[in-house]
Formats: sequence, C-alpha cells, structure tokens
Amino acid sequence: MSVLLTYDLKEKHEAVKNNMIGLGYSAEVIDRATNKKIYLPNTALFHEKKTPQEAINDLKTICLNVGLQQGIGLERAFAVSFNVSIRPTTSSFAVLKTLA
Repeated sequence: MSVLLTYDLKEKHEAVKNNMIGLGYSAEVIDRATNKKIYLPNTALFHEKKTPQEAINDLKTICLNVGLQQGIGLERAFAVSFNVSIRPTTSSFAVLKTLA
C-alpha cells in the first residue's frame, strides 16, 4: 500500500523532511500512467510501502526526535492511501488531530 502524507509544522521543516526522507519517504512521485515525475508540495511526502497510520506514527516519532511536540510544533497531519497512478482511494486514511 502506498501513502500520501501532508502536515503542518511551526518550525524545523527541513529537519523533519530530511529525516522522513531517510525513512524512505519521497517528495515526488512518478505517475506510472504517463511516466511523469510529480513534485509534491513542500510539506507533503509519499511512501510506496507504508499505511496511513504508519506514516502518521513515523511523523510523530521524527517530530519528537527533532524536538517538536504534537499540538505545539506539529500542528496537524493527514495521511491517505495513494495509488501511484494518481487515483487516491478513500478506503483508508489517518489524521493526526491536535489539542486545539
């Protein structure tokens, strides 16, 4: 299963993104139908073999490792199952809720 993850942070964007890339996440996807590279927005990442819940857990762990806490530095996140042919599915998704 593939996942698309997007998130909002108050700070440490580069550290979080680089650590997530170290876990196999990517800031781009290849549309296999057209073989074109698609660059994701700055705070969006793709992983070809993670579930939405695994992506949220990875993000929370990385944020804690770089000194961000949920609701303070990590404002919100959303992860959804994602087909690399650019057809998202709605059967599985995970959302990180903040303490607002």
